[in-house]
Amino acid sequence: MLSRKFVSSRRVVLLALLSAILVSTLLASTASAHVALFETKTIQSNYYGSLKFRVPHGCGHEGVIGATSVFKVEIPEGILIVKPESIAGWNSEVVTGAVAPWDDHGTMSTEGPKWVIWAAEPGNELLDSDYKDFGIHVKLGDEERQPLGVLYIKAYQECIDGDTDSQAWDEIPVPGEDRPASPAPSIMVVPKGSTGLESAIKDAVQTEMTSFDSAIENAVQTEFTSFDSVVEDAVRSEMTSIDAAVNVAVERAMAQNALLEDTDSNSSSALAWLAAAFGVVAVASSAYAVRATRLTRR
Repeated sequence: MLSRKFVSSRRVVLLALLSAILVSTLLASTASAHVALFETKTIQSNYYGSLKFRVPHGCGHEGVIGATSVFKVEIPEGILIVKPESIAGWNSEVVTGAVAPWDDHGTMSTEGPKWVIWAAEPGNELLDSDYKDFGIHVKLGDEERQPLGVLYIKAYQECIDGDTDSQAWDEIPVPGEDRPASPAPSIMVVPKGSTGLESAIKDAVQTEMTSFDSAIENAVQTEFTSFDSVVEDAVRSEMTSIDAAVNVAVERAMAQNALLEDTDSNSSSALAWLAAAFGVVAVASSAYAVRATRLTRR
């Protein structure tokens, strides 16, 4: 029977592997060809500022891909106020409707934005060979109005002169299932004054796996054939000693902290910090795994 120390060391090495896989997944998602929010990936409660959607291609993926003539986004009730970006050659419109009551500068309002629609003037349609950014300026509600976590904003394209006349980006990911083919653009809502790191990690874990045990089982089946080979590979690739591994982790954390202090809190630095955090976890976990393995073999 395996000892408790052996099992514990196995779990931390697996956690290191899962961390590395998760970072790769998060970074790869930023380069997808989907309509997405691309400048800001984390906002705070009561956020007042801009969001930008990037439309990278026309409707459909096969045959003749037409030009985008209409782009529209469905506004969730957590967004109280919205103003569309003015784009040359395109007309914009905000469609309002009934919403749950909210305090609009001392007056209770029951009306709010439902849709933002941009329509191209003839000859100004967005060709499949080009891309365009569509911005909205928003006022986000508090935590009661817009709960913390991932906020999905569904988007839709209408196209002309192609085999497909529309494209929806409205699928919501389901934990434990494959990523949707046409996911809705999303953004992370964190507490006011928060860096967003803890919330981002929590959401990443919830999105990527239904439970730690099932993730471990999957990693065992797909990532390696034996625990010993993983430990040996971790030792060879990550460190020459436990002390060296800890030093690397500390240096990475300090470097990323300095970077964040010198730059704006944009999506690139947020992803860099998230990747660094998982990198620290991976190296530190490997170090503790080796220590646990050594204790086990005594």
